[in-house]
Amino acid sequence: MKLSPSPVSGRALPTLLAGILFASVIVSGGAGFLWMSRLVDETGRQAEVIRLSVEALDGSVDAQGRGRMNDALAAQAAACAQGRAKIIASFALMAGGLVALIALAAFLGRRHARTIIRPLVEIDKLIDAYFPSGKSGEEEKGDFSPMRIAAKLDEFITFTLTAIKELKDTTGKLLESVDTMSQVLDSLSKQASKQSEAADGDLATIQRISAMIVEISEGADEQQINLGILIVRILDFTKIIQSINTDLKQQIVLINRISEVSGAGKSYLDQLSGNMEKINTSSRQMTEILELINDISDRINLLSLNAAIESARAGEHGRGFAVVADEISKLADQTARSIKDIDSLIKRNSVEIADSMDNAANTVKTIATMVEGVGTIREMMDKSYTRIEAQIQNNYMVTQESKEIGERGREVNFAIARHKEELDLLVSSISNIKESSQYFSYLTGRIVNNSQDLISSASTLKGTIDSFLKIKS
Repeated sequence: MKLSPSPVSGRALPTLLAGILFASVIVSGGAGFLWMSRLVDETGRQAEVIRLSVEALDGSVDAQGRGRMNDALAAQAAACAQGRAKIIASFALMAGGLVALIALAAFLGRRHARTIIRPLVEIDKLIDAYFPSGKSGEEEKGDFSPMRIAAKLDEFITFTLTAIKELKDTTGKLLESVDTMSQVLDSLSKQASKQSEAADGDLATIQRISAMIVEISEGADEQQINLGILIVRILDFTKIIQSINTDLKQQIVLINRISEVSGAGKSYLDQLSGNMEKINTSSRQMTEILELINDISDRINLLSLNAAIESARAGEHGRGFAVVADEISKLADQTARSIKDIDSLIKRNSVEIADSMDNAANTVKTIATMVEGVGTIREMMDKSYTRIEAQIQNNYMVTQESKEIGERGREVNFAIARHKEELDLLVSSISNIKESSQYFSYLTGRIVNNSQDLISSASTLKGTIDSFLKIKS
């Protein structure tokens, strides 16, 4: 009969189970840590994208909104860093505790397996030594004397007692080890509870950040609507300015025509003034001619008087000559009266011509002032036209920049929405970690309770061994 255990069941099995458990814990923990680390990194990258988008907006967001965005991003970055640190600490603590627990279980399993199996192997060897295979019991008994059998049995009993004492010592050490393991598991359970509480705090922080991001997203949507209204108003204002620009062009054309007509009128008045000056000169010349005719008329009157005197001296012979002289005198008087009338008319024409020349001069000055004013108005309208053209260009640039800001705003809204989705994933992950921590705490509690039961059973076994040893003594 053989009682020696196989290598796998005696020594390699605990080591194999411990290795499989350790490898599964390391693989699952490492995968979870990498997944959570990538999630935190992605959240950080999304926060950086939002921060750059907010900085790109510059003056389109008010100071209060920018401050709230920066506070939210800073709180999120701090929460991400704190979450990463707590995740690392949690995985490190869990990995260390599991490694210690697996090592302790493997050590105790191998030690107790070796301690329990070794006496059985010795007993098996002893029985084989006394009862070898291939012989019956009667034949084997014939080979030994009763005293020798008694001595061997006494040695066997002594060996058994020694094995039981070693089992007692091993049981005491098992009690100490299980008690230590119970304390370690209790500490792990408390740490898991703390980790669950920390996960609750992180979850609340991330939920607050998510609410802030929702509020920021609503503000960004409102800002987008206001920006669209502003763009529409700018376009309407640009249309009004363009209409004013068209009217101003027509006014400039009309003013240029008025300026040309005023210049032509000034030229005509200058020519009229010259012609009237010539008429005035001709009137003066006619006055001189009339003075000459008046002098001739006076002389004719004087000659007719002399002729009348001479005809009177001649008597009957000079009577015909007297009639001629009298007619000549009448004609001279009539000529004198006509010359006086013509002189009066010429003087009156001269006065009228002088007044007309003064009026023409004043009219020329007035038209010159009007032409100068029209020129000034034209220059001012040219400047206004240039400014309106610049304003139209500026409005076009403002409209384009507003459209670009709108595009960036839509990108920011998209980034915020994606960031919110990432935060929702992070909230779900932290909730899973919290549930895992609670389940781990539950498992460690059950292990602690089983350890207490094991301690009770080991204490009972130790008491039984003590009673057996006392009975043997």
